[in-house]
Amino acid sequence: MVFTGILITASVIGAFHYLITQPLLGVDFIPSYANRFLWTFMEIALVVFFIKEARKVIATIPQYAKLVYAILLLVMVVGAGAIQVYALQHFGTNQWYQNAQQDLSEQHKSLIEFMKKYTDVNDVVLTTPELGFALNGLTGRKLVVTRRAQNDAFYDFDPNFRDASVILYGKPSKETTAKKIELLKKYNIKYVYWDTYWIESEYRFDENFNIRDWFDPLIVFDTPSNRAYLGQYGVLFTPLFTWLDPTLKGPRFKQLNLLFIQPGYRSFDLPWKADLDPYLKEVWSHTSTHNGKEVKVAVLYRIDLDNPSVLPLEEPLNEKRT
Repeated sequence: MVFTGILITASVIGAFHYLITQPLLGVDFIPSYANRFLWTFMEIALVVFFIKEARKVIATIPQYAKLVYAILLLVMVVGAGAIQVYALQHFGTNQWYQNAQQDLSEQHKSLIEFMKKYTDVNDVVLTTPELGFALNGLTGRKLVVTRRAQNDAFYDFDPNFRDASVILYGKPSKETTAKKIELLKKYNIKYVYWDTYWIESEYRFDENFNIRDWFDPLIVFDTPSNRAYLGQYGVLFTPLFTWLDPTLKGPRFKQLNLLFIQPGYRSFDLPWKADLDPYLKEVWSHTSTHNGKEVKVAVLYRIDLDNPSVLPLEEPLNEKRT
């Protein structure tokens, strides 16, 4: 009874505490998606508690009433089970649940095999937040940035996001390049991962290459310190009052003052600034046939600060790739 009471209390507080904390503090202490887990366990606990107490009641009532009581109990249990079956069927039609039933692509199978064989589980990889959380789920390798919503709700991700912005998109200069090397060492970054979803995982463009929508780019909160830090190293940004989580948009969710990093992509397959290239050594790639030609659709680069190349990976700094 004590455990059930604690669980019910925690579930109610988790689900409705925002009615008090939002007006007073402007914050939720439990992400809304966590309530689904709390309520599910609470429902199970209530059913078990009800069955346990029902057995005690049945033992004290006349024989003729036990049958009626048992029927009512059976109806309630079957009803609860039917609700759960309906919920599972509903989840089964969800896009993401259906995707989860599909086999991994050859690209991801090859990447997993390479990472397991040649890298350590604690190696740190730099990529976009969206590519990162998938990479972590597939290989367990550590990240500089990932989806905020899939981590500790109280962890300050701003330093990670603004540092990743400097490494990838800081305007090349002697000061900025030195800072990039410093940050690569600070986070002990061993690899940079790119695939064809890099740009689309951050921004969506129209036919004229104008940004029409955003998905999960590098974002930090709009503060004087963040503006100063990004500006010092030539990282462009756009201030917006909007939602932080790419999957939680709408009137139910709080909007915030944010700084959206403007990547200024150099090219499709080398989106970061050119001064990072000399420190990248390709160690794995996956190709696909496009218009009769084999093209790279995913590449893993190893960071090598001790032996930088004179020029970028395949071409001079001033040559534009398309």
